[in-house]
Amino acid sequence: MPHVKMTRQLDPTGRFVIPKEILTTCSISPHDSVEYFIDEESSAISLQRYKKYYCIFCNYTEDLMRFNGSLICENCRYILKNTSKDTTA
Repeated sequence: MPHVKMTRQLDPTGRFVIPKEILTTCSISPHDSVEYFIDEESSAISLQRYKKYYCIFCNYTEDLMRFNGSLICENCRYILKNTSKDTTA
């Protein structure tokens, strides 16, 4: 993903506006929930659209099924199934 640099000032209450171009690029729409992540070591803040249900391996949100208490997608299930067959020699 290409790096985009834009500068915004915080308002008096510590808020800033995320430009629409960035929201569109990240598939974030009005009224979506977002998750914030903080890297304390680099003081970086990142965010992404909140996905309530997603594959624990690839973050895909379609064709999910339960696996050992977690959700995985059909593609990751296929990979796990075929990889486990290869290592049982």
